Amino acid sequence: MDKRTASLNLYCNLMNEIKRRDSVIRSFINGNCSTPYPMTNIESIYLQIRKILELIALCSLVAHKEEYSKHNEMFVKHTDARKILHSIEKINPDFYPKPIKEVTSTTPGVINDFTSIPESEYLSKKEFIKLYEKCGGLMHAENPYGSKRDIKHYEDNVKVWLGKIVRLLNSHTIQLVNANWFYLIHMQENGRDDVHGYIFEKTSL
Repeated sequence: MDKRTASLNLYCNLMNEIKRRDSVIRSFINGNCSTPYPMTNIESIYLQIRKILELIALCSLVAHKEEYSKHNEMFVKHTDARKILHSIEKINPDFYPKPIKEVTSTTPGVINDFTSIPESEYLSKKEFIKLYEKCGGLMHAENPYGSKRDIKHYEDNVKVWLGKIVRLLNSHTIQLVNANWFYLIHMQENGRDDVHGYIFEKTSL
């Protein structure tokens, strides 16, 4: 197995982990899963969202492992999602997942054309950092002398954030730095729930 395929398989495994954590969140939302204390329900949901964001960042690290390791030998110890994204962006400003829609192509020999999705519909890089920080705010006990957390705001926005994450990842591409190829990722296809990934190479027509 070549390095590209090995990295793609690992990437897909991490994406499958995201789907499992997404299902936990939906169990809380649908009332199929609960704790005895409503506050810990919200904390549990946002813990899973934080884990999902960390997995997205780690996926970017996996996709860029070879190039990134040239610049930072300590990459194996990186876990902070913000630091991972910041470090990879220095190497490849175009690293972030690109959500797409696939529409039937009218070009002979081409099955589908890829069309971009408006940034307002998915979790942008800027929103990624904002959400990561919001999740972090719930991971610590509330200071009784500090400002009160707006728990209702957290509750009301769970589905909004989740929807943006789904639209970011549902069907997306990853462009590697200085490469004439990219990854295409499907979070599900043809009724199958497992993640599928493909390697596309640019060719001259």
